[in-house]
Amino acid sequence: MKMQTAKRILAGVVLVLSFFLLMSFCAYGVIAEEEEPFLKIAGRSLSLKDSVYITYYVDTNGAKEDISMLYYTSSKEAYTVETADSRSECLGTVSIEGKEYAVFRYTKLTAKQMTDTVYARAYIRGNGTDYYSNTDKYSIAMYAYNKRGTEEDALCRAMLAYGGEAQLRFSYRTEDLASAVHHMVTVEGGALEDGFSYGLYVENAMATVRAEAKEGEIFSCWTVNGISVSQDETYSFPVTEAVNLVASFQAAAHEHAYIETVEREATCSQTGQKRYTCACGDSYTEELPLLPHTESVEEGKEATCTEAGWTNKVVCSVCGTILQEGTELPAKGHEIVNHAGQDASCAEAGWKPYESCTRCDYTTYEEIPKLPHAYSGDVCLSCGKEFYSDGLEFSISGDSCVVVGYIGTEGELVLPAVYEGYPLTSVAQEVLQSVHTIFYRGSEGEWSGIEGAASFEGTVYFYAETQPSEAGNYWYHIDGTIYLWG
Repeated sequence: MKMQTAKRILAGVVLVLSFFLLMSFCAYGVIAEEEEPFLKIAGRSLSLKDSVYITYYVDTNGAKEDISMLYYTSSKEAYTVETADSRSECLGTVSIEGKEYAVFRYTKLTAKQMTDTVYARAYIRGNGTDYYSNTDKYSIAMYAYNKRGTEEDALCRAMLAYGGEAQLRFSYRTEDLASAVHHMVTVEGGALEDGFSYGLYVENAMATVRAEAKEGEIFSCWTVNGISVSQDETYSFPVTEAVNLVASFQAAAHEHAYIETVEREATCSQTGQKRYTCACGDSYTEELPLLPHTESVEEGKEATCTEAGWTNKVVCSVCGTILQEGTELPAKGHEIVNHAGQDASCAEAGWKPYESCTRCDYTTYEEIPKLPHAYSGDVCLSCGKEFYSDGLEFSISGDSCVVVGYIGTEGELVLPAVYEGYPLTSVAQEVLQSVHTIFYRGSEGEWSGIEGAASFEGTVYFYAETQPSEAGNYWYHIDGTIYLWG
């Protein structure tokens, strides 16, 4: 009956007030992180409008995806993704005072769990690294405690009465009823059992605090309002009222313990510096002497006809300092040999009289280009060569010959049907692919019988001494000059 009455009172208040408690930012400190967190729980809100849940607002520092909120229903030595009891995903974002926050919701609370403490921590994994926010500690009872003496006090008392009745009804944690008297314990210079600096305790429950001395300090005592209450670093006491315990410390007797740090390595050209530093801040420096040079022989250079040389010299391979200079060797000058010239012909190029050096590549050589062939009919009067393109390479096999190569840059090629009495039977593909026009000194029928001719994609002209009666690609020449029959 008492539980139903409390429930009706709470329901009536909820009808008047939606009981959405906005942005209750952390009233007490949280576990200190070793580094600046990648994420930060900026605030939270509590709702009992339709169901009991805590909403968290997270500053994501620009991260947009794959952020989770980890929840722990009891204190842990380490609040990590592996030790979490549950997790939830982001519900979206909300803008508060011009800043965007990711929203998460913990919905696993019922009326009987108003004194249950929920630890929460935002989490994201990126680039193979786990990133965590600060760890938050919260409960419905803690919220109600902070609302004492405010307009919401009556509402909170009704809520806690309902929660206490639920605990009795379901025999759930009856040693810490929501409707019982609670006191806040805060700590300076230490932490409670769960590692936090604040906690809500039912009256007469035992609390334990642990002092955390900094380096160079020794714990002295626990004080309340400036009065010493214990000299034990770990102190347990019954909670009978709200209390703030302050750990007092005194400086430890100090003996310098210096750590050496090389601030600048010595080299062969500059002294170094080593610093000795104590944790107390005292320090002094020591000069590191120059290192010896590292000798390296740099091979000399022999004099040439035009440039001087030098003998070996000794240098430092580290700093480049010359430790022993080399001796200069004068240039030798050219050793000249004179060469007679040779006239050019249509078979080969010639050259003018020239000089060269026996010791180097100096020369005054100047080539005289080949002369053009002087064709009379099909034969050159100078060298006796038949009329076909220079640069063709032939290979005679059995009673026939093949064109195996072409050394030339012209896009047109004069190709014989017969070479030194042997009929042409094949042309290498690389030769055909190097030109776009072929003047063949044979008929179309003879061309079709040549191996490789069918693959040629250019234009072929066939030789005719007199103008053919039918139309086609035909050519003739007069003393080496090509003409087309039209």
